[in-house]
Amino acid sequence: MNHVPDRPTSDLWARFRFSVVGSLLSSPPARGELKAAIGALAEKTWTHPVSGRDIRFAAVTIERWFHQARREKQDPLGLCLR
Repeated sequence: MNHVPDRPTSDLWARFRFSVVGSLLSSPPARGELKAAIGALAEKTWTHPVSGRDIRFAAVTIERWFHQARREKQDPLGLCLR
């Protein structure tokens, strides 16, 4: 059964990506521990923001989201809308 979003898909994805990397932004891992922290996030099963199904993401994907959010000076959430 597919979940029908009541928000634009881009908004759902932006919030989802931010929720995945948010803990890394608010409580950065100690020097040398980022790879392990991202790896732990990659091992989790997430709920797809549009379909509601279980999904997993590769560490490289989560790492890309993290670095994009970290580089964003004004609004890390807004980066995912692009």
